Parts: sequence; C-alpha cells; structure tokens
Amino acid sequence: MNGKCLFACVLVGFVLSSCSDSQAKSSKPEKQIYLQRAAEGRVTENALHPGEYLLILRGVSSYLPYFSEHPGRLTGKVALLEFIEGWDARHQDLSVEHSNAALITVVSEGKDPQHYRENAVILSEPHFDVARDEFIYTIRQVSDSNPLSTNTFSEPLLFIDSW
Repeated sequence: MNGKCLFACVLVGFVLSSCSDSQAKSSKPEKQIYLQRAAEGRVTENALHPGEYLLILRGVSSYLPYFSEHPGRLTGKVALLEFIEGWDARHQDLSVEHSNAALITVVSEGKDPQHYRENAVILSEPHFDVARDEFIYTIRQVSDSNPLSTNTFSEPLLFIDSW
C-alpha cells in the first residue's frame, strides 16, 4: 500500500507542477482534481459505440477527496451522489467539455508482477448502480495514451479534472 500511496503523491505533484502560472492567475473559478479509488475495476468495449469503453469500478468509497492548485489550495471531500449531481448539472450545457482523467492501474506484465499503467481518458455519463455496487463511466481514450487494458485490475486510481 505504501508504494501505491507514494506513486499517487508523485503523480499529484507532477500534475500540480505542470500547471502554468498564467492558469493560476486566471480569473476563472478554481478547478478541483478529484481522486476516486476502488477495490477493483475493469474496462469493457462499448459494443454500441466503437471507440468508447465502459469503466466499471467496484467497491468505491462514498466520498471523493479533492484539491485545487494555488492560489486557493482548497482541499475537501464530496459525497459520491453529490459528485454525480454536480456532474449532471454542469453537463446540461452542451458546450461544456467532458472531464479528463488519469486512470492508474496495476497490471501484471511479463516478469514484472506489479506494473503501473497510466491512461489518459475522457470521462462521461457517470452513474452508480446500487444493486451491483458498481460505479460506471463511459470513457474514450486520449489518442497518445497507452493502450487500454480490458482486463480486471485491482485498486485502480482515477484522478479527475473538474468539469
């Protein structure tokens, strides 16, 4: 678990350090980055829409922690259902782009039993299936990202750029 936490901290530091000063000085409202963890996840192809996939997360927390870059440096948490409601309200405006995210998974490849795979994805249509305890997103892969693994993986991390 310590290795995963360290990796997450390094990734968060990289995300924050890559933001330019001009973005920080912008008069736009501060954007949060949300962290969603799950016990396990899987990616399946969306048969109805080529190029789209379903990201299915099981064992998600009922809250998502978030933070923002400076100058505000906000931190907090939002309830899972409130997160979905905020997403839905924001995306009623069709001019709003979908959120970018970094999907971090641990996969076994060759002799390396724990290999981190990072994928840049675009998220849409989040919903929580209470009966199955599954949180589901429709995702599209960013073109220059690693190929998506359609296997089941344990303890995925999702860093979500605010809407």
